[in-house]
Amino acid sequence: MPGINPHSSVSPTFLSAFAERALSSPESAAVLDADGTVMSYGDLHRKSDRMARQLVARGLVPEDRVGIHMEPSGAMITAVMAVLKAGGAYVPLDPAYPADRLEYMVRDSGAKLIITRQKALSNAVTGIEAIDLDEISAASSAEENEATLPGPDGSRLAYVIYTSGSTGEPKGVAVEHAGLYNLLAAQRELLQVGVDDCVLQFASLSFDVSIWEIVMALGTGASLAVCSRRMRSVPGDLISFMQDRQVTVATFPPSLLLSLPDGASESLTKLRKVITAGEACPRPAIEKWAPGREFYNAYGPTEITVISSLTQILAGEDEITIGSALPNTQSYILDGDLHPVLAGAPGELCISGAGLARGYIGKPELTAERFPQAPFPPFERLYRTGDRARVSASGKIVYLGRMDRQVKVRGFRVELDGIEAVLQRHPQVRNAAAIVTRENQSISAYVETSGHVSEAELREWLLRSLPAHEIPTSITQLPALPLTVSRKIDRRALLEISLPQDAVKECQTLTDTQRLVADVWKKVLEIGDIRSDSDFFELGGNSLLVMHAHNELQRVCGKDFPIGILFEHTTLEKLAGYLDNPQADGIDRGDLSARAARVLQRRQARRIASSGETNLQCS
Repeated sequence: MPGINPHSSVSPTFLSAFAERALSSPESAAVLDADGTVMSYGDLHRKSDRMARQLVARGLVPEDRVGIHMEPSGAMITAVMAVLKAGGAYVPLDPAYPADRLEYMVRDSGAKLIITRQKALSNAVTGIEAIDLDEISAASSAEENEATLPGPDGSRLAYVIYTSGSTGEPKGVAVEHAGLYNLLAAQRELLQVGVDDCVLQFASLSFDVSIWEIVMALGTGASLAVCSRRMRSVPGDLISFMQDRQVTVATFPPSLLLSLPDGASESLTKLRKVITAGEACPRPAIEKWAPGREFYNAYGPTEITVISSLTQILAGEDEITIGSALPNTQSYILDGDLHPVLAGAPGELCISGAGLARGYIGKPELTAERFPQAPFPPFERLYRTGDRARVSASGKIVYLGRMDRQVKVRGFRVELDGIEAVLQRHPQVRNAAAIVTRENQSISAYVETSGHVSEAELREWLLRSLPAHEIPTSITQLPALPLTVSRKIDRRALLEISLPQDAVKECQTLTDTQRLVADVWKKVLEIGDIRSDSDFFELGGNSLLVMHAHNELQRVCGKDFPIGILFEHTTLEKLAGYLDNPQADGIDRGDLSARAARVLQRRQARRIASSGETNLQCS
């Protein structure tokens, strides 16, 4: 395999590494499910092997794409391993995504079938065979027994993960097995993860950090603790799960680390390694979580198999960097003509090496644009990240921000052009602009329409095509969008637009408790004035920020209350009313945490992105 050390002692593929562990220590714990179920390496190997043969018996051939439409669970991990063993490439389909987006991803990827646990969940995608995981597991046939699984092949496609695109339609990044192996080799060498570790599986399968977690555990002989979607939004449950499973390695976006309650770091006594990824790591996250353990800052776009650089950071360190390139990976700082810049000068960060993706599914022109050949020896393919960076005096890379209109909002990659493109397809929208305000934490959209259309209608329109984390916090209608002298949209002018006077006036008539809640929301959401009827989630709140808001409100109010209250009382007025008179709300406390999880899931399907999700949604 090109770019991989032929003298390395590790196995040639991730699947081979997993098989070695399963055969040598079949009773060792492989997957610890949120419901308490433990699956051994031997069980996971047998179940995924049998399922893989079922898939081959159904006609699956190498590089066929298979959608996985499941909630986080050990069964989901089994499905991933089965598709890989069968020679297919899995396509994550998050049940929380809009139906139109799922439909597009299935069609665009050319998925041959979808694995689910409830066929009804896949009814939105017509014409594609949906098979129930439990039916596959229970089925047996002569064809299955005779099916032959393809051998390891580093050049074979492993997965297709979709990221936001500038046209409003996501683009599928195609990653090969060679990238997974190189990732595993780096994890072994740099992080020293092994059989005594327990790795948290926190990220949604739709974000590539999930494969970082899966490979790290199952390729090294460690166990993988799979947290549920609910645990991602309830900090107490997440911390308890990590304590119960004795998690030793976890990867989180920095914003989640900062949102966890005081004392969480100290309570996780078994946690020896924390890796942050997905967004710039602020110093408070380091100071809070680095003492007493190894703390790493990782960087990498989906197009380079999750992570391309990594560094350990110590509490009190002067400069926060994204480190140096992983083994068998090269990082370059280049100018607009793809020539190296002077030492220490800023430029575009470009990456090459063993983890480089094949490109974008069905988009040869975009692939050629983003994956050009370097004009300098050894003339290899590069990926142009669109990120500005420089090399520090220590030789490590310092991230300086984006060069284009793709931004990171709370760890999620967002194409502002894509949001504009979807808005402009609305029959009453003549023009649209999207901007990021307040240090990349809030998306605001502005539209010029041919007639009145409500913000709610525009929001519903966006939700048909975009995931919840790309939905603007606010959508403002203007008689005409401001233009520069060259007749382009004046985005600087949009940044200066203030709240309408009626909103400001209402802010001035808030009660004392409403002002207290508003101050917390402003701090957590990093926004300006808030009205009494403002909804936390419609202002940009998500499951991570709920944790932060809950902690802050308990601190400033001097009283404890369940986090589920924030899911039941989502407007400023209702939440303040509860805080004034908690006995009068009529809510049964017994089932509140479960109800909160259901509320979150419903809102995720319509409005909120779950972090785990990435990317953490990390990407």
